[in-house]
Amino acid sequence: MWNVAGMRTASKNERSPDVGSLILNRILMGKIQPGQRLSEIGLAKDLGIGLTPLRRELDRLAYRGILERSSRVGTFVREVSVDEFCQLMDLRAALEGMAARLAVGRITDSQLGRLEKLARQLDSPKTRIVQGEPMDEEFHHIILEAAGNSEITRVLEGRLVREKTFLLLVRVSRKRSEYPASPAWVVPHMQIVKSFQGGKALEAEATSRDHVLNSKMTLLARLHGATVL
Repeated sequence: MWNVAGMRTASKNERSPDVGSLILNRILMGKIQPGQRLSEIGLAKDLGIGLTPLRRELDRLAYRGILERSSRVGTFVREVSVDEFCQLMDLRAALEGMAARLAVGRITDSQLGRLEKLARQLDSPKTRIVQGEPMDEEFHHIILEAAGNSEITRVLEGRLVREKTFLLLVRVSRKRSEYPASPAWVVPHMQIVKSFQGGKALEAEATSRDHVLNSKMTLLARLHGATVL
């Protein structure tokens, strides 16, 4: 239904689409910047939904720490502090290292083959960060799946850690297309794969942990204006 102002309104039994994911995707792609105020009316028109379902999704994103909402100043994309980012990456490093250790001996040939293919693409200097992001997500998801620990998966793929990490990435990487997916000094994805191939659980844990911590240092360097290739 539409009101006289041309705004779509939600019917009583209307189910809102997954607008939360649509908004989040715009944030992660840099189309909505950290600190930017959101226009509820503009967003509702743009997404073709009513204000009620939109506000419901904005409230959910605020609960997850992605947005800040105030009745007086409006809704803003939340900016992640450097300290918070470091804490999140440290948590991610510990948990992904643990997941890699658990995955050794459990990972299937099919999963390992896919990891190797992804690793070769991610470690190539020709792969830019924008191209590499979805491949990197798949790479780490396969390891979590092989680990078989639902609690680790729940924390890491509950999206809070990754979303906040990417929010900082958007904030500090205005020329993201120019960055390689894996800078030369970050532990290569292929090194993680080789530890799986060799059945070395402790090595898999260490390389996975160091990979995340190296990525953390890369982002911190970019935050301070350093060119990290």
